[in-house]
Amino acid sequence: MKGYFTPPPQSQIPLDLMLSDPISVSVNCDRHAKRIQADLTLNPAISTDSALARMVVDDRALRLGMTNWKALIDFAIETGHTELYEADDGQFGLRSPGHMFGPIARMPARAPEYIREKLARARGA
Repeated sequence: MKGYFTPPPQSQIPLDLMLSDPISVSVNCDRHAKRIQADLTLNPAISTDSALARMVVDDRALRLGMTNWKALIDFAIETGHTELYEADDGQFGLRSPGHMFGPIARMPARAPEYIREKLARARGA
């Protein structure tokens, strides 16, 4: 067929978007407190802050959006939420002193340890 042009085939770059294991995402929401999915970083060889930095959370209570637990907890402490409280199911939450509830109703298992260390460093400084 006259005037018909076929462009040469383009090479395609294969993208492997799954470079690591699938990430489990927790949800922090003020309307309902969901149980935190099992910590992916319970390895005691990993420091607590590194473990929390590796865990993804979709924060809807403090409106941070997709972040990690370390950043969420750091922001909550900076905004005055410094009191740990134990929920009925044994998990811990974080609230402002004197309040019944807080913006973080359920946290990963290693979060209380991180919060205690962070608050102790702040008081000692």
